[in-house]
Amino acid sequence: MPLGTREVAYDGDEQKAIYQMIIDAYNEGYLGTNLLGTDDGQERALFNTGKTAFLFMGTWYCAEDHKDDIVAAGKVHPLRMPYVNEEYKYNDMGGGNEAYYVVDTGDPDEVAASVLFLKYMTSEEVVNHFYEGYPAPMSVVVTTDSDVNYLASEAMAVLNESEVVAGDIENYDIASHMINTVRQALQQIPMGADADTIGETIVDLISEYE
Repeated sequence: MPLGTREVAYDGDEQKAIYQMIIDAYNEGYLGTNLLGTDDGQERALFNTGKTAFLFMGTWYCAEDHKDDIVAAGKVHPLRMPYVNEEYKYNDMGGGNEAYYVVDTGDPDEVAASVLFLKYMTSEEVVNHFYEGYPAPMSVVVTTDSDVNYLASEAMAVLNESEVVAGDIENYDIASHMINTVRQALQQIPMGADADTIGETIVDLISEYE
């Protein structure tokens, strides 16, 4: 990934164009009117009670307690993350529950143990058991007939369209702090920062770790 290896600069034109898209979304009101004054729990509460139009959230949202909210009423449905370039329409980024990995450490015993554990974790019995208690999209096919919420099934249908899946930013960047560094810089948007300032902030923060 060119950005992670610094072949593409965080303060370059390509990245600044992305920052500007986020700034434009904020200015149009798509990110709310009190972005820094509302925490994650409050944002969820607003959405779950029908006071906001949409929520950017991972698939774990499907498995949360929805007994008394708009999910229980069948009013929430998943959509693909908006894309900018057509070629990325079916690309997804996600965390650990969408894929399992085995890393070759060079130790054959460790690799064999990892493969054995992977086979166990992806076995039909274990996957079904997990899904019954935590109904969110899984990395392998679920065959249980248990009564799980509709949202998990709809989210899985969206993910089944995926052609490319990438991990979180820290999996590709040469510096593990980058996910927090970028978040910190983007938090300047509600305070009026422009795209140039955000790019400069990220580059300055990177230099502090070097």
